[in-house]
Amino acid sequence: MHYFKRNIGDYAKKAGRLSMLQHGSYTLLIDACYDREQFPTKDEAIEWTWASSAQEIEAVEFVLRKFFIVEDGRYIQQDIQRDIADYHAKAVNNKRIADEREAKRRAEGTNRERIVHEAPPNHKPITTNQEPRTIGSVPEGTAAEAAELTKAELWSAGKSLLAEQGMPKAQCGSFVGKLCKDYGDEVVIDAVRATCVARPADAAEYLKALCMRSAGQRTSKPASKHAGFDKLNYREGVSHDGSLA
Repeated sequence: MHYFKRNIGDYAKKAGRLSMLQHGSYTLLIDACYDREQFPTKDEAIEWTWASSAQEIEAVEFVLRKFFIVEDGRYIQQDIQRDIADYHAKAVNNKRIADEREAKRRAEGTNRERIVHEAPPNHKPITTNQEPRTIGSVPEGTAAEAAELTKAELWSAGKSLLAEQGMPKAQCGSFVGKLCKDYGDEVVIDAVRATCVARPADAAEYLKALCMRSAGQRTSKPASKHAGFDKLNYREGVSHDGSLA
């Protein structure tokens, strides 16, 4: 560890009467213990403080005797030992907090990505006491909704859509029935399902065209009101000199 708190008052009470040489030896020794996070033997203490002269070595040995206790050949100071232990405990706790924060961030990112890519809900859940769904009498549906409808619900939805677009109700049933007679129930069912999803401007024409296409028939388009100009005689009623006859 490269940082520790130094209480000047506590230090003065413990080491206030040391000589300058002894103060230097004690300060260097404390710094070395915190930096290495371990405690020295006598020879290591002399090496860590760079003591070389007899006076310097004597000052180091005095500090060891005065402020440290010997355990298995190493000079231990309990205050430093406690600070190092607290430092490692905080480091472990900080790492745990950081790992939990990172895991939470990743989980939130995954959930956010999943929500972005999910299709938004477009209808309320169906409960057991609700009426059967129809698409023709409600706002636009989806292919998933249409696929879930029963045959009876599709008949109702198709006729309802035709009625909404102005076809008389009595004629709606006859129109769908005629399609079934001409193209078969299954073809008409698929066509009604697609029409309810697409909701075209002309549902009747769209529905009939789908049935014809499924049967392999070509759909006929109404003649344009602008057609036939190539067959008109633009010279009729006009004389050779360009005047009207």
